[in-house]
Amino acid sequence: TRKRKGEMKKDKIKKDKKINIFLDMDGVLSVYEEDMVKRMTDVNFFRDRKLYTNSRLLFSALKQTDGFHIYILSKTPQSAPTAYQDKMHWLKTHFPEINKQNIYILPNNMEKGSFIAMQFPNCINVLFDDYTPNLIEWEKQGANFIGVKVLNGINGKRGTWTGEKVNLDSFLDIQKKIKDNIIYKKIRSNY
Repeated sequence: TRKRKGEMKKDKIKKDKKINIFLDMDGVLSVYEEDMVKRMTDVNFFRDRKLYTNSRLLFSALKQTDGFHIYILSKTPQSAPTAYQDKMHWLKTHFPEINKQNIYILPNNMEKGSFIAMQFPNCINVLFDDYTPNLIEWEKQGANFIGVKVLNGINGKRGTWTGEKVNLDSFLDIQKKIKDNIIYKKIRSNY
């Protein structure tokens, strides 16, 4: 069978570079709550967070995409002594299929992009995050760092992020963005 031009390029990208997908937790996999900042230091706060229903759809769609390596990348406040254990417990409960070695939970004072640039310097690294400063810092790492803003019903109202977006409240938007392969389109525009 003959491949279209875009498919050949997609195959070449996959062979040349490993594609890592990093999913943030708070506001992407778990529901972001307006009063969250005040309650972050509460014991078991991160353990008891609600699952964002469509985050399973996003995770499954990305996991089923050939060539993607899925990771969790989150931060914890230093003032919350149980946050790391709580987040690990939450992930084990809601996403048991994620290997522990694919989970990075960083202290809040560490930048996500800088950390991953040291871990995966020669890969294409894509971050799905709801927080624009994280995405801006991520893309400053170079052309192989791609940010995708996750709109969760609370964020995305100021228009500060002009890059790729996916609306977590819309089942159809998630399906369409993954089906249309926004990640490969962005990779092709960077190379």
